[in-house]
Amino acid sequence: TVAPKKMPTILCYCPNDIVNKSFSASPEYGRITFFGNHKHVTYLNNILYDDIDDHARCYHEHYETTRLENNKNYKKRKWSDLTAWEIYSNRTLVDNVKTKLKLLSLTEDEVYAFDKASFKQSIGKTRLEALCMLEKQRWNAVHWVNGWKTMSLEEAKERREAGEEEPTKDLNTLKHVCLVEFEKLDELEKEFQKPYHKNNENNIIQIPEVLRRLRKEKRVT
Repeated sequence: TVAPKKMPTILCYCPNDIVNKSFSASPEYGRITFFGNHKHVTYLNNILYDDIDDHARCYHEHYETTRLENNKNYKKRKWSDLTAWEIYSNRTLVDNVKTKLKLLSLTEDEVYAFDKASFKQSIGKTRLEALCMLEKQRWNAVHWVNGWKTMSLEEAKERREAGEEEPTKDLNTLKHVCLVEFEKLDELEKEFQKPYHKNNENNIIQIPEVLRRLRKEKRVT
């Protein structure tokens, strides 16, 4: 018997909503998707996005771990807690990894040897800035093609003064203050005290760690 290269997602019918939710939240059943309705067996995500979601979950977990390291009071969010838009955003980020490696003339196998610091050093300042600009354009494009618009700086300030939890974006009107040119992020960083440039950079230099995490999970499964 030849062992599969990757353990597939297992679909498990469980009509009890409470039990269903309990099992789904348990890390012990990470490769099992529980559902309570027969029509969910053919749910699009389970058929089309199984492989890319492995990568996307790793990016999400790494991102959440980093946020917790920077803020001990931060409460990590599980993959199951994300909105459909947030899951989609993670997928598009992963889908662009191969493009970035291609531009760097690197393969996944070559990248495994790096940590964040050495990967950043190997890229060099000039190429890293170019990749950060590319990452910003990718992020903008993903939002624009999905109907998002630029929120004005004035509107974001008004939302902040009104006590909005997320003053820089509005999921109801699909507006985001960061839908601007790369060069305008400096002004937004200063105004909202957010590391927008650092976020772009992290999406690049954390590639080796995310790929290693994925390889480790595949070995376990």
